[in-house]
Amino acid sequence: MTRFSIRPYKISDTNSLYEAATESINEVGQWLPWCSPNYGYADAEQWVAAREQARLERTDYSVVIYDVDTGEFVGGIGLNNIDWQNGWANLGYWVRTNRMRQGAASSAVPLIAQFGFDELDLQRCEIVAATENIGSQRTAERAGATKEGLLRNRLLINGKLHDAVVFSLISTDLTGEMRQPATFVPQETAPFAAGPFTLRPYTLNDALTHYEGVCKSMPELLRWMPWCHEAYSLQEATDYCQRCVDDWQAGTRYTFAVTDTRDGQFVGNCALSIHKLHRYAEMGYWIRSDRTGQGAASTAIRLAAAYAFEYLELTRCQIIAAQGNTASQGAAQRAGARYEASLRNRLRLHNAPHDAISFSLIPSDIK
Repeated sequence: MTRFSIRPYKISDTNSLYEAATESINEVGQWLPWCSPNYGYADAEQWVAAREQARLERTDYSVVIYDVDTGEFVGGIGLNNIDWQNGWANLGYWVRTNRMRQGAASSAVPLIAQFGFDELDLQRCEIVAATENIGSQRTAERAGATKEGLLRNRLLINGKLHDAVVFSLISTDLTGEMRQPATFVPQETAPFAAGPFTLRPYTLNDALTHYEGVCKSMPELLRWMPWCHEAYSLQEATDYCQRCVDDWQAGTRYTFAVTDTRDGQFVGNCALSIHKLHRYAEMGYWIRSDRTGQGAASTAIRLAAAYAFEYLELTRCQIIAAQGNTASQGAAQRAGARYEASLRNRLRLHNAPHDAISFSLIPSDIK
């Protein structure tokens, strides 16, 4: 039986990578756009040369899948899009055409996942495969990953939107033989409203009202918001507002103040964190405790989603709520977001893993 393992890239892998990619354009390229007829030797050189820097920057841990008996370069696998705060990463893989259906990817998946758990202190590795990509789904299943649900409009591949199946591995999945040590242009945005509540971009002048809102909501925020702590200070609020302004200008995160339409009072916060490659956003929100139960969160969710679809041309807004956070789940449901999946170990709160519920809004949900 052929045995496969993983190892870091070496400069000498450049030629092997180029050959493997160019022979696999028809099979791999339909799911991974980088593997196209335009892929050249210089692309392979650049990729290999950049692996060490990516590792040092802790942004990408991509490695080679190889044949243990012959040393042949078989494909690639890695952890990327790492969410350090919540302790999870995307796990992706590909295998060259002439070595497909031999168990290479399914052998490598537990190895890179174990590296993530042991060396990076992750609590979850997530595999997202287009619904039509049956081969990738079967690899995930053979590797012991748990199928969690269907995510609408989750992938944008070669200009086409795809629903996707989400799988996960958590550390307790790897036992016995499975365990081996191992740009969006910023928009000039005027306030926009729906009934009693208005959204507008955060400004540096919001520091005090943000701080007061956090202090008044401390008991509720402490449980679900990792950034919140009992000694939260005005300086932290000021720094946060500066980041909001900077991130908006960079097009990476769009943070809105939720305000009362009548008097402009600060009611809460709603933010869109942008995932550029697949053109979707992860949405988060909180409402100050003395303004909950009035529809502010559900209104903010729909307003922010409408902004994402109309102005940012995104195709999906995703809401991830801890399984015990019924208030957040209720707001998502009242906003018309659709339940998609229960995600194991998706959040890390107070240094403990928490399962979470995934909801989504897509453009057709916003009438």
